[in-house]
Amino acid sequence: MNFLCLLIPLLLLGLALGLILGLEKRMEPYSEPTERLKYYLGPVLNKKYTVGPTTKFYGKPLLVDQNIMAIRHDSSRNNDSEYGFDTGPYLSEMKEYYSMVAHKGYRYLFAAGDVNHANSRVPWLAKTRPIHNRGASVLLPFNKPRHWYPLRELIHDIPWEEKRDILMWRGADTGRDNRVGIERYAGLRPALPDPKGQSYAGLSGEDWCDVGFTSMFNKHYEGRSSRSLLKPRMSIPKMLQYRYLLSLEGNDVASNLKWILASNSVCLMPPPTMESWLMEGRLQPWIHYIPVRRDLRDLREKVRWAQNNEKEGLKIVKNANKFMSQFTNGSDLPIIKEILNTYGKNVRIKY
Repeated sequence: MNFLCLLIPLLLLGLALGLILGLEKRMEPYSEPTERLKYYLGPVLNKKYTVGPTTKFYGKPLLVDQNIMAIRHDSSRNNDSEYGFDTGPYLSEMKEYYSMVAHKGYRYLFAAGDVNHANSRVPWLAKTRPIHNRGASVLLPFNKPRHWYPLRELIHDIPWEEKRDILMWRGADTGRDNRVGIERYAGLRPALPDPKGQSYAGLSGEDWCDVGFTSMFNKHYEGRSSRSLLKPRMSIPKMLQYRYLLSLEGNDVASNLKWILASNSVCLMPPPTMESWLMEGRLQPWIHYIPVRRDLRDLREKVRWAQNNEKEGLKIVKNANKFMSQFTNGSDLPIIKEILNTYGKNVRIKY
């Protein structure tokens, strides 16, 4: 009886997985430019908006008009005190995008930085938005050095057969709230060292993972100094030597997700809650990545599955690469230009 109790769930999981993986033959590997345009614009594609001085909305977006062309990059740091970070790089990119617009009278609301909320009444241009509450946020590829330039490191990628057959992750305990850091610690705890340099509770992660925090903003976990949990940073070429790469959201989207999906390694991650130019909302579990629980409690189980199902893992890698091809084959500038012109025509800012 006990054997059957264990066997039946495994059989059901295998059946469900087989059906999901079978979808790949009917899937389009990527979205056409017109579909991507609809995705990024959302309701702004066909709806008219008017934003006046009395319009109420959450957040402090920047007002962008033709005056942005006179802003010098190194003089745009005057918003640091208000926004808590250097808006200069974002304004520099916004300046580049504004040069593409058809009418210099167009005005834009621009939410710089890590954005994890949206407004339904007020459209703004942003790097990110919630998947299940998109509102009227319009996506553009901001902060490219952090999120897109790492794709250049893929020239150092190696074949699957030459990679180590374990999971790799390096990161911080940051997130949209303190709970994210606590969940990361709890889920990764079995593989983290204790203050004496041994694995927690006698469990060893050496045969299935190499994970570690490179910086910690919470000073203590369970009375343990965060310093005892730190591991050295690791370059992307070094991480590409592993077959299984973990991707975790932080303040908004996971910054490593793009180069992982384009690599010869398989991605493991919780289903995304935030989306960016990558269109994370269109990623499908067991098609483009191996899903894990948000609290990472099943992480070890999913790594074991990947180690024992190499053929299925390689299919997931292939699907992820196809998905990424829409961002790496050709220029996105025509899409960006159409987004800006559509927003300019449909959104009137009167203040």
